[in-house]
Formats: sequence, C-alpha cells, structure tokens
Amino acid sequence: MGRITFRFFPDATTRVLALQSGEVDLVIDLPREQVSTIAARADLAVARAPVGLILSLQINAHGQAPYDLLSNRTLRRAIGLSLNHQELVQKIWGGEGADVQNMTVPAILGPFASLVKGFSYDPQQASQLMDAEGWRVGADGVREKGGRKLSLVLLANPEQDAGTVEFVQAQLRQAGIDVQWAKLPDIGSYASRLNAGEFDLNLGLSNQNDANPLFLPALIYYSKSGRPFAKWYYAGEQFDRVIEQGMQASDPAEVQRLAAESIHIAIDEEAVNVPVAGVFRLYAMKKTVEGFAPHPSQTNQSWAQVNLR
Repeated sequence: MGRITFRFFPDATTRVLALQSGEVDLVIDLPREQVSTIAARADLAVARAPVGLILSLQINAHGQAPYDLLSNRTLRRAIGLSLNHQELVQKIWGGEGADVQNMTVPAILGPFASLVKGFSYDPQQASQLMDAEGWRVGADGVREKGGRKLSLVLLANPEQDAGTVEFVQAQLRQAGIDVQWAKLPDIGSYASRLNAGEFDLNLGLSNQNDANPLFLPALIYYSKSGRPFAKWYYAGEQFDRVIEQGMQASDPAEVQRLAAESIHIAIDEEAVNVPVAGVFRLYAMKKTVEGFAPHPSQTNQSWAQVNLR
C-alpha cells in the first residue's frame, strides 16, 4: 500500500459511523457495546488484540485526611476480595476482556508470572477482615468505626465507561463501603487531582508498552519514580529494594523474576494495587482490509503489512 491516512475522531460514535458509511476503512477503540452491531454486518469485521491493558484499582495508601482511610492494609485487602471480576467481564463487558490478576501482562514475566496471586472474589472473607478491624455495618448499610463512615472517593479516567465504574461502586457497596465517584471533565483535571492525592481509589488503566518487565511497577509504585502520583501508591522499602536489584540485573530471566517479585509485593502483600481485569483493544474494519494484526500495545502497532484488496 502506498499510503495510509490517519484521521482523528475524538468521539467513538463518530468513528463508528464513519466506518459504517464507508468514509474510513478501519477504526481503533471500538466501543464494546458496538461489537455485535459491527459483527452482524457482512462487509465489516471485529479484531481483538491480546490483553495489553490492565484495569486496576490503584490505592492511595499514604493520603492526608480525608483521604487516609486506606493507609490500613487490611481495608485494602478487603476491597480486593469484594470484586467479582468474572461478573464484570461477562455481564458488563460482554466477554470482551479477561480475568487477569496482575498489574501487567503475565506473559512478560515469563515463568515467574505465577508468583503473583491477586485476589479471588470472597465477600465473606472481606466482611470478616473489616469486622475484625472494627468496621461495623450501620443502619444505612455503610460500615462505620468511631463515628466515621467507610466512605471513599474514586477517580476514573474520563474515557472509562460509566458501566464499569458503577459496577465497582455497586460491588463495594454490597461490602458496606460507600464509594463516591468524583467525575472529572478531562484528562488534565484528572491528572491534577491524582498528583495532589485527592482521592482514595483510582480506577486506572496500565499499558504495557515497553518490553521491560519492570516498566509498570517502577513507574507507578517506586519511591524514585519521578511521577508525582507515585508517592500515594508507594509500595514500601522492600519493594524499592527489589526494583533496584532488577534495574541492576543484566540477565533477562532475573529481571523477569525480580519484576514478578515486586508485583507480588505491591498486590499480594501491600495491596496497593487491586487488579480488576485485562482489557481487549477492539478494532473494526472493512473486510477488504488485509494484513492487520492487532498488537497488545497500541503504541507498538505495526501498519507495514496492511493492505486493501
């Protein structure tokens, strides 16, 4: 193919309409709710990339009041046990995702991916943990302790679909945790509030767009990350030591092992990250498009083999 023209449509509906009308040949980031409509057309097709994005709750474990409740690790663990990942993927996402209990793509950790266990859905254990910490269910169904409600503020990327956010809210509400979604109008205001630590939970997407297994844990949870938000998620001194050992290691397998160990600390021990699910990147295209192989990382997508027949 001599030339590919990239056009930018900020609105997902407009992108899909452009494809359906024949104005474009392929669109990225097809909304999940449009998959069945596109797949039903004889002239169009849906393509899915392997999981490259991980949706997780990134937890403010070092916040100042009123964002200080989740300095308690037991509460963080209870949140992890209160989410039904399979229900989200199957009922809310229509199967367009995977129950990945990690902060990165497990394959990048090689044989050491099994070091990361994540959270199973166990509302009974979650309830027992909160009861043991003195958080009792009040008359309104929200837990409280010492006159303080277990009420949390959640941020979500403005591009995150409302159905997913509301599912997380509902699941935690069943556990007796009130979650208020602070809806923000754009990426700038979202980033500003994250950097300021004005939140308890961030429903964020992590994109493994680097071949280094340490990329995401070092970027988000390492004390020397350089990113302003990292101090709220800091996973502790042991985590830092493992990250620094990984940075100095030259053997690729050792880097994988240390990356997996660092993620194990962040998720399984410190619970500053609660994996929610792995996300499929969805594409829609005319059936005349050939050679398109969706990459797990959109950043690294190759267009060299794409042709129109």
